[in-house]
Formats: sequence, structure tokens, C-alpha cells
Amino acid sequence: MISRAGFAACESCVYGGRDIVPWSEADFFIESDKMFIIYKNNVPLAYIPKRAFEKRFIGGIADIISLSLEQK
Repeated sequence: MISRAGFAACESCVYGGRDIVPWSEADFFIESDKMFIIYKNNVPLAYIPKRAFEKRFIGGIADIISLSLEQK
């Protein structure tokens, strides 16, 4: 899951505020130079800082998020 306090692995959900939200309910994400921002209903649901990961994994993480959001 993803929370404002940090990141933990979970294949089927993203955490927004106090709710665990299935990836299928998230609409899209934007990748900036410093973070991934996941949106639901055009409102930011979660912020994932890239600095939490080794640089060599960033591209793979973007791919995983993209694939998770395409599987609606």
C-alpha cells in the first residue's frame, strides 16, 4: 500500500488518507522529477517520493504503477 507516511508493498491496493483504495479505482498518475503522484477523481490520492527507492528501480516502479492503472 502507499500512504502519506511511507510505502509498503501491496499488489492490489493503494492507500489514500485513511482508506485503502484498489488500484482499479485510481484514475492515473503523473511522474515528476521527484515523485509519483497517483490521482482519483482528479484529486491527488498518494504521493510516492522517488528518493525512497534506488535510482535503478525508478523506471520499473513507473512501469508497475502504469500497468496497475491500465488493468481497469
